[in-house]
Amino acid sequence: YYISDYYNFATFFGDSKISNVVLLEDYETSIPKDYFKDNAQIKSFVMSDDIVTVGANAFVNCTNLETIVLSKSLELENFKIDNFKGSKWFNNLADILVIENTVVYIPANDNLKNVVIPEGVEVIVSAVALKNKKIQTLSLPSSLLVINKDAFKGCSNLKTINFAANSKLEVIDSSAFENCSKLNKVSFVNCQNLTTLGKNAFFNCGNDESFELEIPSSLTSIGEGAFAGFDISGFVSNNLIYQVDEFGNLYESDENGQKITLIYFVNEYKSEIFVLPTSVTKISSYAFMKNQGLYYLYISSDVSLSSNAIYDCMFVILYKDSINITGIEQYEEMGICKILSLMDNSLYKFNDSDDNYTIYDITFNEELYDENGYLTINDGYYYIVENEMTFMLYISSGSLIYVKNMTGIIV
Repeated sequence: YYISDYYNFATFFGDSKISNVVLLEDYETSIPKDYFKDNAQIKSFVMSDDIVTVGANAFVNCTNLETIVLSKSLELENFKIDNFKGSKWFNNLADILVIENTVVYIPANDNLKNVVIPEGVEVIVSAVALKNKKIQTLSLPSSLLVINKDAFKGCSNLKTINFAANSKLEVIDSSAFENCSKLNKVSFVNCQNLTTLGKNAFFNCGNDESFELEIPSSLTSIGEGAFAGFDISGFVSNNLIYQVDEFGNLYESDENGQKITLIYFVNEYKSEIFVLPTSVTKISSYAFMKNQGLYYLYISSDVSLSSNAIYDCMFVILYKDSINITGIEQYEEMGICKILSLMDNSLYKFNDSDDNYTIYDITFNEELYDENGYLTINDGYYYIVENEMTFMLYISSGSLIYVKNMTGIIV
């Protein structure tokens, strides 16, 4: 059946015996939401090239629709394969669906465990393989420019991504590989045009084993939570915008090379206390996630804590009483971390069994020593704030073992 104005046939299609539809001249540019939904009569559909968008669920459950010729004018960045679910055409898709230079769908089947995107493809649309549990390896062509949001989110068996040599890839959008829990190798060595990693791009990946991650010099934007949950053994960066310290913590820097934002803190820190650089003014979302080995975070200058900056981990936040920490209230209210404000001229001992702390006299008067000259206070770490400086003391068996200022210099 040939039609030029399908709006006149809205109710007719549902009850008719028409099985072949050719849309010739459409006075609109879209097929409306739910338009052919549940129509069991249509077997083939040829879409006019005037059509730009297909509405939500437009062809859902068209159980006999076996052949579709799509419009050459479709806005593929908004193309949703779910609008065809339940049709024979959708159920028969066994290979990667590429329209023009764009991948719009990767079906989940046993023949596509090792997905190779063909050369010439420039765009992978959103949610192209959402929660596809069949994919194990993904090979991307040098022609690829953009991986859109949620493209491979929840591909829980994806282990390896291979970027072709001389990759032109510029953008990996938000949550593109979020929750790919077995992803244990990511190397951007071939991606020297990559400028953007979106928010949560690799959120909660790399749970099976640790690996190194190299930041390309081209990268100009890393979204919050991009690497949260990664078990990364070490970052490498020659990028002027992003710095990696000796522990593997990742920072954004200003034009003078000063660290201004903490983006990622290593999962397994090698020391009990981390001193936030005084130049850092912001801690990104999920910067601290699933961290082990860290007992104390010390903050000595004004800083802003993003939402969920500390997630699924527990440690003590120590900060100078004179500074301002924006957003710390959320952590106090939720009880996520123990928080201790350090005031001048006081010696602190944090009691790990509860949320209390004890203040001792800074002068170490005679009452703090027994008759043999040993300190009578319990073993452990103590903190002193005096004259705008903070020191950590370690006491063992009644003896002062060492005093260390919070920048790590023995005094």
